[in-house]
Amino acid sequence: METFLTAATLVLWLVSVWAGLRGLKFSSFATTLLSIVELAGVVIAVMALGWLGVALLLAINVIAALIWSVVRAAQKESLLAAGAAESGIDVEELESVWEWTSHDKAFATIPPLERARLIKLLCMRARTPEEMREMSIPIAHLKVIFEPDLDSLVERFDVLLRRTGKSATEATEVADVLTRGTQSSAASFDEMLDALMTFYDDSPGEAA
Repeated sequence: METFLTAATLVLWLVSVWAGLRGLKFSSFATTLLSIVELAGVVIAVMALGWLGVALLLAINVIAALIWSVVRAAQKESLLAAGAAESGIDVEELESVWEWTSHDKAFATIPPLERARLIKLLCMRARTPEEMREMSIPIAHLKVIFEPDLDSLVERFDVLLRRTGKSATEATEVADVLTRGTQSSAASFDEMLDALMTFYDDSPGEAA
């Protein structure tokens, strides 16, 4: 009976961790102390169960990882399908763009779902797959450097390109101007982006 209760407690703790209900926290002394005590309890439970504890620990983590992978893949597919419905582009073409981002070092720190969301957002801006490839790299750089909200970044960067009359192939040039301007001034990235958008919006001969 004692073994059953210990195993059940271990299983429930692992499930709650994967479900996001629990986790180790170190934001304060109290939470750090509680996290250490909790972790120590788990170690003791595993040791008390012996090989059964080790097997439960490994099995639940493997199963949870597999389920998590399936869920994330479904979420990615949902984002790409939404982009395809918005733009009229085949899902296979958007999948190809997503696969391309997974192999480009510019997206090394961008999570898979975030890359799928980026593609969906560019679909909403009526960009072709070729333009997505050209624009996504500088957008990824700006995201990593300045950490703006992705939805707002894609929308405003796209508007800026159109107002300046720049094509998608010139997106990196525009991103470089934004980066240098922000780094060499007291303005934040958002302020610099808004200022450029306003400037080109008021400029005569602005591109449609």
